[in-house]
Amino acid sequence: MITEASKKVLYAAVGAPVVTVRKIGERITGASDKVGDLRDRVSEELTKELDAWAQEGEKLILKIREREGVEDFVEDLTDRVDLDQIQEHVGKLREYLDEMLQSWRSSFKPAAPERIEVAGEPAAKAPATPAEKPAAKKPAAAAKKPAAAKPAAKKPVAKKPAAKKSTTSAA
Repeated sequence: MITEASKKVLYAAVGAPVVTVRKIGERITGASDKVGDLRDRVSEELTKELDAWAQEGEKLILKIREREGVEDFVEDLTDRVDLDQIQEHVGKLREYLDEMLQSWRSSFKPAAPERIEVAGEPAAKAPATPAEKPAAKKPAAAAKKPAAAKPAAKKPVAKKPAAKKSTTSAA
């Protein structure tokens, strides 16, 4: 009996992998059949959806080619929107924005510094300050402004130094 039991164990050791592989193969075949069926069903459903989309696309392209509805849409849009009026309004808004920007910029310009001269030194002509240089460009900007524009901010007037007169009479 020991020999028969030993034989049986040896045969089982050899046969077990074969049986296991066969069962796995059957399961894989069953699963692949199920996956194939599922793939076929999904493919059919996607094909139906694709066909429906293609039909709708064809209808839309035909409408566009025949210009059904497009002319009505354009006319409706034209009736609602007057492009000339919009362009004119945008131009007015742009001019108003330019005016506001100019007045805002002018409010930040520094005032000309007052020069204090010593009585013993001769007065020299002050070089042009950065605040005076943009003034040359201002007439061009003023031409765009309407006549009812706000008056520009007052700038301090440079005073003639009294020391210059006393230096001239001393010499």
